[in-house]
Amino acid sequence: MKRSALRVSDHALVRWLERVYGLNVDKLRECILDAPGLRAAVEGGARSVTLEGVEYIFGLDGTLKTIATPARRRAG
Repeated sequence: MKRSALRVSDHALVRWLERVYGLNVDKLRECILDAPGLRAAVEGGARSVTLEGVEYIFGLDGTLKTIATPARRRAG
C-alpha cells in the first residue's frame, strides 16, 4: 500500500486522543452542550444555533451533527 493511501478517520482520531492521551471526550461533550443558550434554543425547536460566531447544527433527533465557524463554512 502506498503511503499516501493511508488515512485516519475522524472517529479513529478521537478514539486515539481518548485512549492514548487520556482526553476526556465526555467532558468535552458537556462543555459543548453547556454553551449559554444552546440547550434552550434546541429544546425550543431550533435546528441550528449561532453563538459567538460558532454555528451548532442539530439533527431532527437533537443530536449535534456538526459545528461551523466563519472560516470553515462552505461557499454556496
